[in-house]
Amino acid sequence: MWANLVQGHGTARNWHLIAMASERAMAKFDIDPTEFDVAVGAVLRSQRKKAGLEAKLVAEAIGAKVEQISRYEAGTNKVSVMRLCQLANVFDVPPSALMLEIEVRVSQGAKLSRSDSFRKNQRT
Repeated sequence: MWANLVQGHGTARNWHLIAMASERAMAKFDIDPTEFDVAVGAVLRSQRKKAGLEAKLVAEAIGAKVEQISRYEAGTNKVSVMRLCQLANVFDVPPSALMLEIEVRVSQGAKLSRSDSFRKNQRT
C-alpha cells in the first residue's frame, strides 16, 4: 500500500520515522500543536505554489475537496502522515523534504515566540 502511494519516495519504515520526526520537532521546540499545524500548512502552501499547482488540482489528485486543502494550508486541520505522503507525491518531492522544511519553519516560529516572551517579561 505505502509503495503504491508514494511511488518510489521510500518505504513504510521511512513513514514511521517521519511520524516520529514530527513528534520530536514539536517536543524539541516546545510549541503547541496549533503552531505546528500552521507550520505544516505554510510548507504545504509553499510546495504547492513551487509546483505551480492550484488547490483544486491537488485536491483532485488526493481525492479531497478544495476546502480540505485550504484547511490544511491554514493549519486549521491536522495532516496525517499518510496524507502528507500523498501530498509529497503530488508535489514530486520526498516526504522527508517536507518534514525538513516543516522543522525549519517550526524552529523559526519557536525562536520568534521565545523572543516575544522575553520582550513581554522585560516590560513587566
